[in-house]
Amino acid sequence: MLKGESLFGVGTQGLGIVCALGAAFCYGLSSLWAKLRLKGIRPLTLATGQLMCSAAVMTVIGFTAADPSVLLHVSTTSWLAVLGLALLATSLAYLVFFRIIERAGPANVQLVTMMIPVSAILMGYAVLGETLEVREILGALIIIGALAIIDGRALQLLRPGHNAT
Repeated sequence: MLKGESLFGVGTQGLGIVCALGAAFCYGLSSLWAKLRLKGIRPLTLATGQLMCSAAVMTVIGFTAADPSVLLHVSTTSWLAVLGLALLATSLAYLVFFRIIERAGPANVQLVTMMIPVSAILMGYAVLGETLEVREILGALIIIGALAIIDGRALQLLRPGHNAT
């Protein structure tokens, strides 16, 4: 490949596409792997270990990819925003994630996480005033249909001899 040429020939977006697909693939396997391989380990321990390892990796990447002196000139508001995201949106979310895996199993965690795109689309529409396009509505319907199939209760209604009482 020539310098600046993308992996898929679509400009500089190719690497980003591969990274996003890789992240989605890993996330899809994470709850099942956690349930099978990390059984018996407390959710607090799992969340702490995961966040410490990811912080170490991102620190190395951050210091090699950018000049660390830039961090000295970041505003207090930015630091508070990062701290809020770290404590609430990440740490608390992983505690809940591993607790649900422990109590309800990995399949239920994946059912919930599949609703994230639908929630994001609806919040964008309701809060930010974004317009809904046909593809978003179709995508949401596909996700909801897939959830109904995975859950299995909707399919039981279609079975012969099922009593609807």
